Amino acid sequence: MVTDIYIAHNTEPIVLSSLFFLVPVIYSYYIKFYFYTVVSFVTFFISANYWRKATIGFRRDLDLVFSKISFSIYVTSNLIYLHYNYPLLLGYKITNNSDISTIIYITSYSNLFLIVYFYNRSYYYYKLNDIKWMRNHMLFHLFCNINILLIIYLGNYRFISNIT
Repeated sequence: MVTDIYIAHNTEPIVLSSLFFLVPVIYSYYIKFYFYTVVSFVTFFISANYWRKATIGFRRDLDLVFSKISFSIYVTSNLIYLHYNYPLLLGYKITNNSDISTIIYITSYSNLFLIVYFYNRSYYYYKLNDIKWMRNHMLFHLFCNINILLIIYLGNYRFISNIT
């Protein structure tokens, strides 16, 4: 049996925030980093498809499972690329300014914290049946995508620097 969680007009902002995932799709496609193009597009498609009419059922289960897979891929990539690129960043290989390099590093780790924070706040308010869950979930989407863009940038640099 399919049960509506929220009526459609209540979840429209979440569908719109799912569109944020198209920015990394376009960027990763443009720089020919296709793995992240596929991951971000599938994340966008599953998320938007679920939130267009949020119901308990297969679409919700798929969204919950794939969002965790996507999150795992991006967190792992984040940790790997930052670990390998931070010495390069400080060595002026990516930027000519160590302050900017440090900002990239700090921003990425801060975003990881904010991603977890806003996801947990969204869940907390959702359980209270408080509409604030939606704002927190939209912020979660925003910070995920900021971090995804940093990961694609750093990962693309790492990939290119290994083949040249």
